[in-house]
Amino acid sequence: MIIINFTNLIVALKNSYTKIFLTIILLLIIGLKTVSNYGVSSDEMAEINMVFWNLDLITKNQPIPRDLKHYGTLFNFSSEAVFQVKKFWQEKTSDDNVLRTENQENLNYNRFKLKHYLTFLLSLVTYVALAGLVAILAGLDYAWLGSIILALFPRFWGHSFFNPKDIPFAAMFTLGTFLGVCLLGYYHKVKQEDIRLGINWITLYSCFYGLVVGLVTGIRIGGFILLFFVVATHLKNLTQLEFPDLFII
Repeated sequence: MIIINFTNLIVALKNSYTKIFLTIILLLIIGLKTVSNYGVSSDEMAEINMVFWNLDLITKNQPIPRDLKHYGTLFNFSSEAVFQVKKFWQEKTSDDNVLRTENQENLNYNRFKLKHYLTFLLSLVTYVALAGLVAILAGLDYAWLGSIILALFPRFWGHSFFNPKDIPFAAMFTLGTFLGVCLLGYYHKVKQEDIRLGINWITLYSCFYGLVVGLVTGIRIGGFILLFFVVATHLKNLTQLEFPDLFII
């Protein structure tokens, strides 16, 4: 027999981290029920072809058509890799010959479907990172509200189901901003003599932040703006923000 202690349940629901967690889970459930209702946008075929155009550039030195050579390919390559793994697994584990003889139209349709799910799942990173930023600016008690308000923006919510450019960039850029603020907070709290290159936490955090900046830039070149957080560490007297003890060990 399961006995629910409602007093402990109420206390748990009042916990700020619980609110953030439940908010993300709610958005996840609603989104997964919604994503299949979306069709294909006008430029998604070009986004898929971009992967093969870049491969042809690398392997055959064949130029990329139009101005698409300036677009980041990280998310497109990643989603295509997931699709190829999924396709390979299905062919190996299924006796259905239809899977092995699918025409290009069906393959692309399956690509679109999978990519829509991946786009939505990546958009959840934005909600989590935004909750972290709200916690820093307004307090942890209001962090969950930031995620809810973002979900109420029709353009972001709608595009999170199909947009392979703006949503991945928004997700990683918001995450990079949050991690940059946390890194600044770490710089503010440690002693000056502890800020040095070596096998230490400050180096680890800085390398991880650099990795995220690289990932953002791999989606869109605008991600390089996040590098200015490094400059901001030398201007710490210009800010009056109280940084929380995040990522500090």
